[in-house]
Amino acid sequence: MPALKVVSDTNAILRSISRRSAFSVILDKLYDGGYELWVTNDILLEYEEKINDIFF
Repeated sequence: MPALKVVSDTNAILRSISRRSAFSVILDKLYDGGYELWVTNDILLEYEEKINDIFF
């Protein structure tokens, strides 16, 4: 079966980064090939902006 194609909300990605988060399964399934993450340049820029706000 082909992998599910998904566009993820920025908040879902950010909440899934921590291994202690209940949302970490989101990134686990992405890494395991459970789905394909589809993004646009605008979405990638939003991810970058939010991650920079948190970590830098």
